[in-house]
Amino acid sequence: VGLSGEVSIMAYNLNGQIVDMIHNGPMEAGAYSMNWDASDLSSGMYIIKASNGDMTVSQKVMLIK
Repeated sequence: VGLSGEVSIMAYNLNGQIVDMIHNGPMEAGAYSMNWDASDLSSGMYIIKASNGDMTVSQKVMLIK
């Protein structure tokens, strides 16, 4: 049984500053694929963090231009 809820997906630099809000709002339970438009950011390491209130997951990503 899937649940829906409020989800925020944010991109952070390695200093912990939010550099982009990828998604903020309701989502149904399930698997998703999203595109992140990072054209205004410089190459480097970023952390993508998804949070739904009960759970938070994060992933390091390398942006290469």
